[in-house]
Amino acid sequence: MEKWESELIFIKQELINACLKKNSSLFLNTLKQERVKTKFPNKTSFYSFFKYMIKCTSRSSIGELRFEIDAEKYENVGGNPEDCYNFYDEVHHYPMLTLFVLEKDGFIELDVSPF
Repeated sequence: MEKWESELIFIKQELINACLKKNSSLFLNTLKQERVKTKFPNKTSFYSFFKYMIKCTSRSSIGELRFEIDAEKYENVGGNPEDCYNFYDEVHHYPMLTLFVLEKDGFIELDVSPF
């Protein structure tokens, strides 16, 4: 396994951990890494929105969150397949938080769904 591949695995693990624990600050240092990109104008605006969505999820969810990756990939505007990371609580049938994760050319590009 290449070094960059293990770095991408670590980045995804940290992202998932921050979401499951409903604590955006757990991902802040990882977000600063060179291999992380966002669809936002910059990482600061991504983090602000990510933090807001985690806060909303924390307030509106019931119980612990569980993590699932959609079986199908979503094709983004550029035609690249993205993974859809969904976080569900113990009661609701729809995800409380959804992130889009694209691995391309040794980088991870992140986006947060507002819904």
